[in-house]
Amino acid sequence: MAHAQRNSKGITYYLHGKTVTLQNGRPMPIYYFNKELKPAEALDRVPAGYVIAEKAGNGLPYLKRVTNCATPYERPKR
Repeated sequence: MAHAQRNSKGITYYLHGKTVTLQNGRPMPIYYFNKELKPAEALDRVPAGYVIAEKAGNGLPYLKRVTNCATPYERPKR
């Protein structure tokens, strides 16, 4: 079962992921949300080290990396 996320506007998005090859030949995983379910790319859970956030203007969900801070929303001091 794919991970479903309902945004603040009530629209359901499904989490997908795939691995792409960069120009230097290095593989890199990418994650995205889509309204339509693609069984070949659907993910069952949020990857480790990520949390779900939502864009304020349009309500689109996206994955945000968790930093090594005490809380995921606290920025490290420089």
